[in-house]
Amino acid sequence: MRLVEKIFMVDNVMGYRWGLWMWLAFVIPSVGVMFSEPDVTGPPRDFLVTVNLFSCVTLLYFNFFFWQGIPASTPSMHAIMSEAAGRLLLLSYYGMDEVTGGTGAIANWNTIQVIAGSVFGVIKLGQSLWVLWNRREYTAYETEQKEKMH
Repeated sequence: MRLVEKIFMVDNVMGYRWGLWMWLAFVIPSVGVMFSEPDVTGPPRDFLVTVNLFSCVTLLYFNFFFWQGIPASTPSMHAIMSEAAGRLLLLSYYGMDEVTGGTGAIANWNTIQVIAGSVFGVIKLGQSLWVLWNRREYTAYETEQKEKMH
C-alpha cells in the first residue's frame, strides 16, 4: 500500500455515507444535551451551539464535493481542518474552564467536542501538510478515487 493510500484510507473507506453517520453522531447528542439542560446559559451553551453550526457548514461543504464527484478525502482536509481551527479560536475566546467546567451534560459533551475536534484537527493538519509537499501524488490518488466513486 502506498503512503498516500495509508494517509487517506480512513477518509475514503468511510466515504460520504459513513461520514454522514459520524456527523449525526456529534449533532444529535448536541441537540439532546441542549434540550436536557435548558437552564444552562452563557459560554457552555454558546460554545456548543456555535461549534455545531460550524459543523453544519462542514456538512454543506461535503455535500457540494459529493455532488461534484470528488472523493471524501479532499473536502475532509479543507473543511474539518478549518472547522477545528474555528473550534480552537472559540475555545480560546471563552476559555477552557468556561466551556468544559461543571458536571452537567453540556459541560461533559463540550469536553468530548474539544477532544474530538483537536484530534481531527491535528490529523487534517498533517494530511494538508503532506499534500502541500506531495500535490502531484495526491491529485493522482484523487483521480484514482474518483474512478472508484462512479
